[in-house]
Amino acid sequence: MINATNGFDIRSIAPNPIVAGKFNLQVSAAQSAIMNLVITDMQGRTLQQQSASLTAGFNVVPVNVTSLTAGTYQVVIYTAEGRAGVQRFVIQ
Repeated sequence: MINATNGFDIRSIAPNPIVAGKFNLQVSAAQSAIMNLVITDMQGRTLQQQSASLTAGFNVVPVNVTSLTAGTYQVVIYTAEGRAGVQRFVIQ
């Protein structure tokens, strides 16, 4: 949940479902921070990780998932404060 002083929120994944191996993760942040993005399968196994710098406000983080096969996955956002959000997506 986002509030005036801290917090992060995954706004959306676009496009979803993913057909070209790439998507944009849209994240709102109350303040600048480093975010760790973790992609897991539905059993919770980590398949991919990347870091991104967020600025206060609206952020778009490009994510390449060409190494993943068709299926349903989760993207989990972590910041210094802990887990900040989870969003599911589908690769066709």
